[in-house]
Amino acid sequence: MEAWETEHPKAMNIQPLLVTPFNEEEPMISPDGRWVAYQSDESGAMEVYVS
Repeated sequence: MEAWETEHPKAMNIQPLLVTPFNEEEPMISPDGRWVAYQSDESGAMEVYVS
């Protein structure tokens, strides 16, 4: 999944939001910024996860 996090948009220190051996796709951040939803094949089938 190509989702990255940082403290500030101009920050040089960015890191991946998730690093797993599974395929994660379609990351979406909730309007209030408290949640992220994404699809993953962690269970063996594509499912939606919210964390």
